[in-house]
Amino acid sequence: MTASASRLSPRHRECLRLAYHRRTTKEIARELGIAPGTVATYCSEAVAILNADDRRHAAELFHHWEEPPQKWGALCRGRGRS
Repeated sequence: MTASASRLSPRHRECLRLAYHRRTTKEIARELGIAPGTVATYCSEAVAILNADDRRHAAELFHHWEEPPQKWGALCRGRGRS
């Protein structure tokens, strides 16, 4: 996944960030100032690059790649590790 996610262009990433927040194609297009068809293309390409099942899955994969869990240290400390 890491190698695949690093192949995403800045536009792929922008589209996936907005898709993660459940924006529609039209909403993403309006926010980025591009055509809805272009958004659909970026999302389809991202699905292929990430080998995802669909746009929502791609957005979730990218989100977890981009925002790794911040609480792992706290979780480990809670299990008796320091």
